[in-house]
This record gives sequence, C-alpha cells and structure tokens, in this order.
Amino acid sequence: MKIRSFTKGNFKKFYEQSFAKIAQNETQNLILDLRFNGGGKAKEIKNLYSYLTDKEFQFYTRSEVKTRMPLLKVIYSNSTSAFTKVIFGAVSPFIAMHRMFSVEKENGQLYFNYGTKKEKPNPLNFKGKIYVLINGYSYSAAALLATYLHGSKRAFFVGEETGGSYNGTVAGFMRQHRLSNTKVAVRYGVLHIATPYKENPDGYGVKPDVEIIPTIKNRLNKTDPELDWILSEIEK
Repeated sequence: MKIRSFTKGNFKKFYEQSFAKIAQNETQNLILDLRFNGGGKAKEIKNLYSYLTDKEFQFYTRSEVKTRMPLLKVIYSNSTSAFTKVIFGAVSPFIAMHRMFSVEKENGQLYFNYGTKKEKPNPLNFKGKIYVLINGYSYSAAALLATYLHGSKRAFFVGEETGGSYNGTVAGFMRQHRLSNTKVAVRYGVLHIATPYKENPDGYGVKPDVEIIPTIKNRLNKTDPELDWILSEIEK
C-alpha cells in the first residue's frame, strides 16, 4: 500500500475497500510505503491505524499550545479575508466558550485536547505482519504514524530515518501569516501534536530496523532495494 500523501481523496472509503480486499484474500504480509510522504490530515492516520491494530488505542496525547484560543488565532491572521473574519466574528463567542473548556493549564503549560479520546480497532483490522518503508522525506503525519507503529511494536521498518520527529510535529490548526515587506505568505501549525510514544534524546526521527539507502545507480536504473529486501524476506 503506497501512500504519498494524507491530504487528498476519500480516505475512509479507500481504507474500507482496501482492507476488505486484504481480508478477502487472507493476506499475511502488508507493506506500507510511507516514503516521500510529506504528511496531511491527523484524523486520516488515526483512521488508518484502526485497521492496523486489534487493540483499543489512544493515538494522540494533549497538544501543547501557546494560547487558549488557537482556532481564533488562525482565523484572525493578517492573511484572512475580511469576509471570513466577519462570518467567524458572529460565532466567535461560541468558539471561545468551547475552547475555554478544551484547553487546560498544567505547570505553566497550556494543553489542548486534540483527538485524545480512545479509539476502537476497525472490525476489518489486519492481523498479519506489517513492513513499513520510510525515508528522509517521511514527514509530519507520516512520521506520526511511523512513530505509533514503532512505539506499539506493530511494524518492522526498512529504509532511512524519517525526516519528521519521533516526538511529534507542529500542525493541527494551520495559520497563514503574510510578511509585511515581501508579502510572502508563511503557513505554520499552532499545535504541537504527538503520540504517547517518546524517545530520548529528542531531535531524531523513526529509525529503521534495517537501514537501506538507495544509490544514484538505483535511482537511474529505477530499482528499489528497500522493497526488494522486504519481498526477499517474505519469500524465506
């Protein structure tokens, strides 16, 4: 299963159909290719993981934030249109009230409850062996999924260390700010999203169980040594 992004398409339908077919064929090994995946929707990877486990799970811990109103900070950035600000201005008191109860303060740090509820495995969950292909271009949501699969000891990793950090990513609500002089729009997240799994020291990605770094010759000949290694391992 090759996934290059978690941003496009009807992901719920895709995973439902894919894992129904996997179950029908009584597949024993699943290769999940997250190479060159820059990330995407946090809810999509949580949905995908529900097909990869047979246990109840909590995918995210509370997210660190700098404000009690992270969504309003996004809405009222200097790149948001006046029309949008007017529309959201009408409902902002209700948003503010809800967010006041969604944000907690502990030891001077604010935490936002973003996707922290416990989830049940999907009835079509895959119970066989999972191999995950990763590389330095596996970022954000792709790295979070890799972290959870690694931390829960659910998968075997082949390739290169992920570009995204093991200990979380800055994402969630995305704010766009336009620089005053150049007018360049900079987009960034306002939540620090992380799974329950952490590694020390911080600053590294998910490291593979078997490291295979493609050469220039591999690229020119369009060969895939990482995938070939997994296929060879399955055939043993």
